[in-house]
Amino acid sequence: AQTAVEFSPNDGFFTPARFTGAFARGNNWLIGWTGTSQFGLTSSSQSNNPITGVERGGVQGVPVHYTDGNWSTGSSVTIACENLADVGGVSIGVLVFGAGQINLPIFGGVVVPSPDAVYVTTGTPGSVAFQTFTMPGGLSGQTFYTQFLAFDPGVPANEFVFSNAQRHIVP
Repeated sequence: AQTAVEFSPNDGFFTPARFTGAFARGNNWLIGWTGTSQFGLTSSSQSNNPITGVERGGVQGVPVHYTDGNWSTGSSVTIACENLADVGGVSIGVLVFGAGQINLPIFGGVVVPSPDAVYVTTGTPGSVAFQTFTMPGGLSGQTFYTQFLAFDPGVPANEFVFSNAQRHIVP
């Protein structure tokens, strides 16, 4: 998705975020239920399913978490987040990675993944990305969850902005 100049309205139906189009990057809502997915015209991969409704926006709107890669053995995977605030010339994100879904209300939002691994990552203002990694073998059928929390001057101290979460089913 491209970056939009303005936010979508925050009216309970739309989620205020800076992207162009109806859906955020990495949010392929066609997966798994449409004819285009069933007939192979679009991806039917369950490797990067968005979990929405858990976002909390800040000065740049709602952070958008997306993943590049299909999680198959030997493939490269990059976990990233956009629409983050500039905090002193950088963006600071906290990636929560877990094997379970816990939906824990904390720090002003909801953490979806179990915090089996937590990584702090920085990037240029507006985005962060966890280092690209190569998927090891032996994980077929496993499910993992990911989500970003981020520092943002638009929320109270001791709180974070929250991205959507993602469910990754390893093929």
